[in-house]
Amino acid sequence: MRITVRNFLGLAQIDWQPSGVCLIAGPNGSGKTTLLEALEFFSRSFQKSTHEAVRLLGGGRGLKHKDAPPDEPVSFVLQEAGVTWELDVSISGAGVGEFPAERVTVDGKTLVRRVAGSNEWTLVGERRVDGPEDAPRTCLRAAWEALRLESIEPLVRSIQNIRVYDAWWINQLRQSGSSDIGDSYLHRTGRNLFSVLKTWRAAPRRYNNQFEWVRDKARLAFYDIFDDIELSDNEGFVSARFFPQGEGAGGEGLPIVRAADGLLVGLLHLTAVAGARPGSLVGLDEMENQLHPHAIRIILEAMREMADERDLTVVLTTHSPVLMNEFRGEPEQFYVTEFGRVPGPVRLVDLHDPRWLSQFALGDLYEQLRIGAPSAGEHAA
Repeated sequence: MRITVRNFLGLAQIDWQPSGVCLIAGPNGSGKTTLLEALEFFSRSFQKSTHEAVRLLGGGRGLKHKDAPPDEPVSFVLQEAGVTWELDVSISGAGVGEFPAERVTVDGKTLVRRVAGSNEWTLVGERRVDGPEDAPRTCLRAAWEALRLESIEPLVRSIQNIRVYDAWWINQLRQSGSSDIGDSYLHRTGRNLFSVLKTWRAAPRRYNNQFEWVRDKARLAFYDIFDDIELSDNEGFVSARFFPQGEGAGGEGLPIVRAADGLLVGLLHLTAVAGARPGSLVGLDEMENQLHPHAIRIILEAMREMADERDLTVVLTTHSPVLMNEFRGEPEQFYVTEFGRVPGPVRLVDLHDPRWLSQFALGDLYEQLRIGAPSAGEHAA
C-alpha cells in the first residue's frame, strides 16, 4: 500500500509505503497522528462518505494545510496492486464541496471518474448520475457495489481492513463494561473489548483461539498482576473480573474497576492485533501509554509475531525511548516526522547511515535530540 497526500492538516505532503511493524517518532505537532488520520480518512470515506470523514475530523475548517495555495484541494491518493484511487477534496468554509473530484485507475486505465462539483460520473465509460435519493458514497464504493470487479478487489479489501485506534475508552470499560452485542472486531475506541473477548472465547475454533492468544500474551506482559479474566453477562452488558497471579482455585478475583490502567491498555492492544484480518493495517497512537517497559517489549514481540503470521501492517506512533530501542535491529522500519521536511515521513536509514545508527540505542539518540528533534525555535522555548 502506498499513500500520497497533499495539503492535509499539519502535513504539506505525505508519501509513504508502510509495511510490517513500523514505528513513527517525532516532536509534538510534527504529524505522527496525522499519518494515522490520513489512513483512516480513506477507510471512512469508503465505508461512509467523504463528507462524514471530514466531519469526524472536525469539519473543513483546519483540514487544509495552512500553507497550501488557496486554489489547491486536499488531495488523497491510495495505490494497491496496480489500482489507484484519487480523491480531491475542495474546502468551502467549514465544509467541503458537495461532490469531490474522484478517479480510479487500473494499470493506468481509467475505470471511474468524477469532475469536482458534478453529480455525474462515469463507470467504465458509462455515464451515471447521483440523485437526491442516492445515499452519499464515493464513486469507488458505488462501482464496487454495482460490479464487484475483481480488478479493484485488492484495493477495496485494503481499505476495508484499515483499523486505527487512537483513544481507548478505559473509564467506560471500568464503569459499565461492554454492550453484549456479539461483536467479533474491536471498535476504534475499545468500548466493546469484553464483548469481543466473550465472542472469541465461546467459539475458539472459529476465531483461531484469539481469546487464548490475548490471555497468554497478557500473562507474559503482566506476569505479576494477571493470570486470567472471567467474562459474565449482566443485564445486556458484559462485565469482567480478573484474577491475579497466585490466586488459588476458588478465588473470587477482582472487579475490573480494580484493574491497573496498563493491564486494560495491554488487553486492548493485543485484542486489536489479534482480531485483524490477514493483510490488514492496524494503527495505534502512542502505544506505550501507561505501559511498563517490560509490557511494551512483550506486546511489541506479540505484534510482530501476529504480523508475520497474518501479513499485517502495524503502525505505531511513539515518544518512548524504550519502544524505539526495540527497533535497533530494524532501523528501516523506523520513520521520523520533522517540521518542514517534505514529503514525510522519512525512514531513519534515509536520514542517517545505518552503520552509524548501529552504534547507538535509538531511544538515546531521540532523547539527545539527534533524531526527531523539535525545531530550533521550539527547542529554545
